[in-house]
Amino acid sequence: MTSSPGDTLPDMHRPTRRTGSGRLEGEGFWIPEWDIKTIVTHVFAAIVLVISAGAPAAAENGNVEKREFVCMMQDTVMLKKGIPVEHKGRTYYACCPMCIEKLKADPTRHTKAQDPVTGATLNKAAAFIYNLDGFAFYFASEASREAFGRDPGQYIAIK
Repeated sequence: MTSSPGDTLPDMHRPTRRTGSGRLEGEGFWIPEWDIKTIVTHVFAAIVLVISAGAPAAAENGNVEKREFVCMMQDTVMLKKGIPVEHKGRTYYACCPMCIEKLKADPTRHTKAQDPVTGATLNKAAAFIYNLDGFAFYFASEASREAFGRDPGQYIAIK
């Protein structure tokens, strides 16, 4: 089908005009005139919705069997795998490059922990781990982790 200069253009090709309300308008459709702040806000909201749609709200309290989900610098349980960091033949996990630098700057502080049940000092890379409200607690044995899990308030102050 050929077109001649007198043919009517489809709606999407019709010229638009500015109305008194500040929007652009053509026949059968309108285009909002948004400023950059509005556009950024809408894009950010869409990204947050997409990211949060499939993610659980938080890691559940209880035993942590996969230590790669623990940032051993901040002692927090993460929803995604951390970055492995080797130190003296052991693997520790960090959530970000800044935490990797923390480990390198002060390895003694970030590779050791104290069992809240027994008081024993232990290596985080070999510890049994328990998640309580997103915080990682480290234990020298399965028995001490189980005791903590039954009554955390007996060993730490809970607010």
